[in-house]
Amino acid sequence: MACGTPVITANVSAMPEVIGDAGILVEPNNYQLMADAVNNLQHNSVFRKQLIEKGLNRVKRFTWESTSEQIAQVYEGLLENK
Repeated sequence: MACGTPVITANVSAMPEVIGDAGILVEPNNYQLMADAVNNLQHNSVFRKQLIEKGLNRVKRFTWESTSEQIAQVYEGLLENK
């Protein structure tokens, strides 16, 4: 997403949380759905551009600064509960 590439990923593990509505989620063993998703991106330029824009916005949530702030909050919470 950070490279401006529309994303197709499996709808398992943490991927739905990471992708949100900025990508296409498919069953990991459903090859037809994967192929359909690729075909849709290839032939639907409006949808492809929407996903690219959403992806570029979504990745802003996953910066090192954001991650370090979240970790600091966890540590602070642990210290407060001590």
